[in-house]
Amino acid sequence: MSEFKKLSRSVAGLTVLVTGAASGMGRATARVFAAESANVAVTDYAAEGAQAVAAEIAAGGGTAKAWKLDVADRDDIKAGLCKFVAEDRAGPAEPDDHDVLCRKLACHRYCLTVQSGRPMMLTGGSG
Repeated sequence: MSEFKKLSRSVAGLTVLVTGAASGMGRATARVFAAESANVAVTDYAAEGAQAVAAEIAAGGGTAKAWKLDVADRDDIKAGLCKFVAEDRAGPAEPDDHDVLCRKLACHRYCLTVQSGRPMMLTGGSG
């Protein structure tokens, strides 16, 4: 019988980006990642709220940076992803190459899902 290698699911030392992190589930998620020793990119369209959460994380001994990111604005998403990739030492990224950014962030399937579902959500008036 073959042995299975136990894979670590630890985020310790990794950099994670959390959207909507100024309040609610986003804030809770950012705090959990920080408690697990991740470097947290705290983002929200409410920049002041994101800064406050990053300060809470830092006060608790964690590592966090905050900036404004409006996930309803494609240009803001591109700029935010470029900043995240650059700050996470993944190297510079061109904002026009959304596919490359998504692949670098290992979120390609989520990006495709959102891009594919957007027209239906706009037609239906909600999502």
